[in-house]
Order: sequence, then structure tokens, then C-alpha cells
Amino acid sequence: MKEIPFLRRTLVPVAIVAACALLSNLVYFGLRGVDASLINQTVRIAAATAAGALYFLSTAFGPFFVYRATQRRGASVGESILAAVAVPFAWMTKEVLLLVSSHPFIECLYWYLNPFNIWFVLLIAAECGAAALIVRRGRVRAGEPAGSARVPALVIAFSVALIVFLYAWGKGENVYVIFLEGYRFLFGTGV
Repeated sequence: MKEIPFLRRTLVPVAIVAACALLSNLVYFGLRGVDASLINQTVRIAAATAAGALYFLSTAFGPFFVYRATQRRGASVGESILAAVAVPFAWMTKEVLLLVSSHPFIECLYWYLNPFNIWFVLLIAAECGAAALIVRRGRVRAGEPAGSARVPALVIAFSVALIVFLYAWGKGENVYVIFLEGYRFLFGTGV
């Protein structure tokens, strides 16, 4: 099999997910500014719901698609992981930048560590593990070298266990309190 160039094996899957996320974001938030007299309210709600669902799916579950697609195109594990986290990291960065209008930039960077982002990173790790197992199964069926299933299975188990533990421990409130205490320790009471 001929090796696919780096840009095609990694950026094409990322670009597909990023385009879905960006376009659905524009439609979802763009419909807010549309005059109600210009469009039927039912159509507007249906379009916003569909765009919001696509935005969520492409951001939250895009890493599964990207990891699987890059692996099938011959990317290394490192390349696949970097590609898989590109769109979620862009989303997290957008959320951090929204805070710049009300907080100093250095404090905004701390927002990357909020509990939702921690859970999101754990979800992404579980998705990449699941995608690795699916790619491995396809390689086994094709008679190609597939590698061990142990590491992806451990990543899934660890990620899911940590997600459940962090939520079950005070319904996530304890994690948020730790996040706030870290903020107060670093920045005082803030703005």
C-alpha cells in the first residue's frame, strides 16, 4: 500500500469535522439574529435544533471519526491523537477566548482546567481507544499486523472509570470546588 502524504492522512479528516462544527455553529448562533417575521418559527426551531445537534456531535464525537480515519490512512498513533484533539481543542480555546472580555488573559487560560474540559478530555481518550480497537479489528480481519488490544482497552477502562468517579464524587461538585480553590490560590478572588 502506498503511503498517504501527511496532510491527506491527518488534515482531511480534521477538516471534515471542523467544517461540520463551524458551519453548524454559524447556523445555530446565526439563527438568533434572524428577524422572526422573515422565517417561520417552526422552521427556525427545527433548523437550530438540527444545527445544534450537529455542532454537539461533531465536537463531542468527532475525535472518534478523526482517530479512526487517520489510522486507516496510515497515520501514526501520535498523529492520530493530535488530529483527534484538534477540533475539541479549538472549541475549548473558543470558550477560553470568550472570557477575555471580562478576565485577564492569564486567568482565562486557567479555564482550560475546568471540570467539563477534564471530562471532555477523558471522553476523547475513551473514543480514541474505541476507535483503535475498531481499526485493530479491521486489520485482523484483513490479515494485516494489528498490534495489541491491551493499551486501547486500558485507556477506555481508565477513562470511563475516571469519568464515573469524578462525577460520582459529590455529583461533580467536589471537582468544581477543587477547580475554584485552584483559581483562588493562583489569582485570589479574581475580578
